[in-house]
Amino acid sequence: MLKNRKKLIGAAILCLMATIVGTFAWTNFDASIINAWFGVGTGSNQDAGPGGTLHNNHVENDPSKQIFVENWGDEELFVRIRLSEYMEQGEGAGEISEEVDQENNIIPNPANKATPLVSGTNINESTTWITHLLGSQSDFRDHWEWNMGGQTYFLPALRASRTDRSFVNNVGNTVVTADSENDDGERAIQTPTAQVMTMAEWNTAGNPVGDYWVFDTDGWAYWASPIQPGDATGVLLHEVTLISEQESDYFYGIKVDAQMATENGDEVDGLLDNYLRFGDQSNGGWTTDGESLMNLIVASNGTGSSLFNDGTFTGVVRGAWDLIVVEVTVLNGAITSVETVFHRETQEYWAMLISDNFFGRFVGLNSVAEVNGVDAVSEATVSAVAVREAVINAIVDTVPNPFNDGTFTGTATGVLDEIVVEVTVLNGAIASVEAVSQQETSENWDMLVSDNFFGRFDGLGSDVEVAEVYIAFERDSEATSIAVATKAAVIDALRQ
Repeated sequence: MLKNRKKLIGAAILCLMATIVGTFAWTNFDASIINAWFGVGTGSNQDAGPGGTLHNNHVENDPSKQIFVENWGDEELFVRIRLSEYMEQGEGAGEISEEVDQENNIIPNPANKATPLVSGTNINESTTWITHLLGSQSDFRDHWEWNMGGQTYFLPALRASRTDRSFVNNVGNTVVTADSENDDGERAIQTPTAQVMTMAEWNTAGNPVGDYWVFDTDGWAYWASPIQPGDATGVLLHEVTLISEQESDYFYGIKVDAQMATENGDEVDGLLDNYLRFGDQSNGGWTTDGESLMNLIVASNGTGSSLFNDGTFTGVVRGAWDLIVVEVTVLNGAITSVETVFHRETQEYWAMLISDNFFGRFVGLNSVAEVNGVDAVSEATVSAVAVREAVINAIVDTVPNPFNDGTFTGTATGVLDEIVVEVTVLNGAIASVEAVSQQETSENWDMLVSDNFFGRFDGLGSDVEVAEVYIAFERDSEATSIAVATKAAVIDALRQ
């Protein structure tokens, strides 16, 4: 009986878009590459011999594969990556279609009689591939084992390639060590050692800025630190190993979508040319947690040494029972006061924050890293963490008051799924709020509609007014949770 054989094919799809404005603005939202493995089953009459590679570094006949991002420019970069998987088994596995009909529809390759591991996915349409969610159950894990995190050595991108900011490097079977040099004579660089965690784990850990890949619930993995020029992220995916013997031929692919951006950038054709475009739905969007993470690491500057701008700012965040609004005053680059504007938290727990002088702990702080380091009150952790996030939002991501005119999309997590709303602003006040998508039960959603909940936002012109929108349902009901999520989505839209 023959062993499985794996071989790499040149099946890389690379679609890149870069917009450059001046010296300090750069975005790249469409860098993608597909890494593929073929194999023959135990019933196939083929020679044995394992082999394969994955972007970027790979040693032949070794399962090691490294995915990471290098910054070879002259400005800090902020990065996120999404991984998607596809597998099929059977005769002709891996045979892609190369023809389309007159209407540009893909014509299936007749040689491919393989069956996808996951129903509804298609080898020819990578948008149907399954996004990897860290820690979730997946049919792929019955066949493939992923080893994530760690570090590696890499060769700096060649100077000739640096004129193309969409350059994707694959060193193939080249063994890179500390003594290796590229063709420009530059020595190899060691990446940081990455730790991979879920967004929930990162939040529980206190939102540390550092060498972490943080997987959000939508599949985007954020590097939780600015990448300095000449540096790199740690390794996201370190090793891929086939763990189950295949009885038939197979194909397995991993698609890597990487998005990179600088902190600053003006509008180009009506679109911001900076990291905030991660939140555009056309670029995959982000969750409230993803946005908060990005704003935190951008403001931290990797060191926490920067001073705040002077002024008085409001911050809005979702608490345990409703939105929480705080007012933060900054003088000479440091916080002088944090005051509560609105909340509906449990009085018992809120009283604990006051008696423990939790709000006073922010006075004198002058960096996001310091604010993020304020310890929560153990008996009222949810409320305390929310206040801490509201303070950060006030300083780095405050809602403009009055609102900017235009139509904006916002997202927040509801009871069953994400709630997406479209908010139209005219003359600095909300003109309408419409639901774009939601998956709540019709019973709960109809309660909001019949109560004219969306109409209550009409005419509002400040984040405080949005937070104070009345919720008529029982405090601990699902309808109340959906209403709060809708308010959070409206705030998210107004931040755009």
